[in-house]
Amino acid sequence: MAKANSFLIFREGGQRFGLNLAEVERIEKCVEIEDMAAKPEYVKGILNYHGELIPVIDLRRVFQLKEREESLSDMLIIARTARRVLAIWAEAVEGIVEKSGEEIEDAQRFFLGLDYVKGIFKFADKTVLINDLDKFISDREFKKLYKVINQ
Repeated sequence: MAKANSFLIFREGGQRFGLNLAEVERIEKCVEIEDMAAKPEYVKGILNYHGELIPVIDLRRVFQLKEREESLSDMLIIARTARRVLAIWAEAVEGIVEKSGEEIEDAQRFFLGLDYVKGIFKFADKTVLINDLDKFISDREFKKLYKVINQ
């Protein structure tokens, strides 16, 4: 039997996404974020998180989903990998689910070239895209972004 993995399930733009629960540091109500110049299109802005400035990712822009008005019920998911810290703007957090490796499909079978989607599984009759946080922003873009943040 394959080892089960825990995922945080959240929704944005009508699509469900999953993050490895081990990478999720905290979930916060939406707060004001600072806009900045010279940022990639899918970076919504910068969040001051306990003195640490981190980029906020807008998945609507990453996945070219329909724009929507922001709401006070929106959430920020603070996630940390070995390589970077990001905040993801989410419409709603739906919960935590465990999936075995056999239940997760290889994303490249469906999304050839989308390296930031590392797997797909079914949850409540909907498809969940598992995000690879280390690949949302290339190393080059990330260094450039942090250079602008720290000025």
